[in-house]
Amino acid sequence: MDKPPGSSLVQVPTDDQFLWRPIAWIPLLFTSIVVFGGWSADFLKLTWANALVSGLAQTLPSIETWAEKSFFSEVTRLIFALAWLFSVYYAVLIACWVPYRTLFLRSLVNRRRHLAILPVVVMGGFGVFFLTVTFPEEPHCTRNCVYESAVIQVLYSSVGSFLTGYGLAMLYWWLSNFSRIHFDRPLH
Repeated sequence: MDKPPGSSLVQVPTDDQFLWRPIAWIPLLFTSIVVFGGWSADFLKLTWANALVSGLAQTLPSIETWAEKSFFSEVTRLIFALAWLFSVYYAVLIACWVPYRTLFLRSLVNRRRHLAILPVVVMGGFGVFFLTVTFPEEPHCTRNCVYESAVIQVLYSSVGSFLTGYGLAMLYWWLSNFSRIHFDRPLH
């Protein structure tokens, strides 16, 4: 569908450079190095890392659910614990990215501004869905299953981490501009 001429409702960012920044790829790079470099067992031997992963697994039962179904439970536990941690990293990184904040605030015009929570819920909801909901196990997996492949788990959890972080950043923008959005007050 084409953009109507002169429309201010649809704004496509043409100068989006967020994914070109190396800092945006650090979570995926770190997780890949630890998991595929064979250092996951050594990483989990560190007292603070093991305590962190175990604490997250106890707090978030979805990590244990993923680990129980996986062929390599300790590595899966580490992958999804890192994904939850990196979602906070992405939230801070995206919240500070001015073009995304500007795009979010510019889209809130007229009565649509009262629906600002909808994209927040959708983006954060998709991210949390990716990180919490597990797939049913296939008895005869003909393709590379998510529970048998560390590559698929790393990519899948990275997408969930990014979406959750984006949802948290949008929640921050919505809450920090609440009176401006809903009560038409200028920002001081």
